[in-house]
Amino acid sequence: MKAASLPKIVRRCLILSLQVRELPSDLIQSVKVNRTSPSANPRVLVIVHAFWAKEFEYILEKINKVGLPLTIQVTVPDGPDSNTIRNLGKSVAARHELTFIKCINSGRDIGPFLKVLGNVDFRDFTMIIKVHTKRSQRFWFESLVNSLLKDEKRIRKIDNALKTKNVGIVTHPLFKYPGKLLRKEFLDFSDFDAKTLKSEWFFPAGSMYAIKPDLAMHFYEAWKDSFFEEESDYSQFTRAHIIERLVGTFTYNKGLKITATSPSDYFDIKGLLVKIT
Repeated sequence: MKAASLPKIVRRCLILSLQVRELPSDLIQSVKVNRTSPSANPRVLVIVHAFWAKEFEYILEKINKVGLPLTIQVTVPDGPDSNTIRNLGKSVAARHELTFIKCINSGRDIGPFLKVLGNVDFRDFTMIIKVHTKRSQRFWFESLVNSLLKDEKRIRKIDNALKTKNVGIVTHPLFKYPGKLLRKEFLDFSDFDAKTLKSEWFFPAGSMYAIKPDLAMHFYEAWKDSFFEEESDYSQFTRAHIIERLVGTFTYNKGLKITATSPSDYFDIKGLLVKIT
């Protein structure tokens, strides 16, 4: 594990301080959710973008521990692990319904996500969970997947949270990135004017979250015709990375907010280690 430089640590600590300011509102939201009865019949669609087999196996291990029946759509581009990924799908528990969808290797996890949304009847589900086989930082990957697919109890709580009128997205609180700290050149590149937002906003860094089906439908309508660069043209300024950030602005502009998977995730050791590594 390589330690981050001092300027990066300072910046990450600043991000953490802005994230922790959200803890009181997340605690209030959690209390409201806990006061309601557990979601009796959550209808859950899990959309997985799978490029790496080891990480896909980790996701399947979490899914197989969930007692609720889940609908799972897995997008698989051609890659070194594509055959292994398809074989791993045979291990999914019989109570779940898993389908593989072939896709091209462009648009990171965003392009394939939109491809699946284009064939979803949003009325069939009460929540959509988006995860992918992120390999660049193991701690990010494990923390995000665990926060969303920890167990059946967690999924029911997230489902209840998304039924709240003003909640659009639920994600790990240590990966709610404050929009005010986005580098100016990125906002300029995306042609987004942050001044149009009336409140402080965040986006789900790492691009893993649970979302209201209605909001997911709006995402699809807004970005379905987007052009995505090939993965060989990787850059922080690709269309996929821009949309990853604009997910936050889109959500807050709809009068919705992004809330925490659980207040306990503020104390997630792996998530905190991201701040210093």
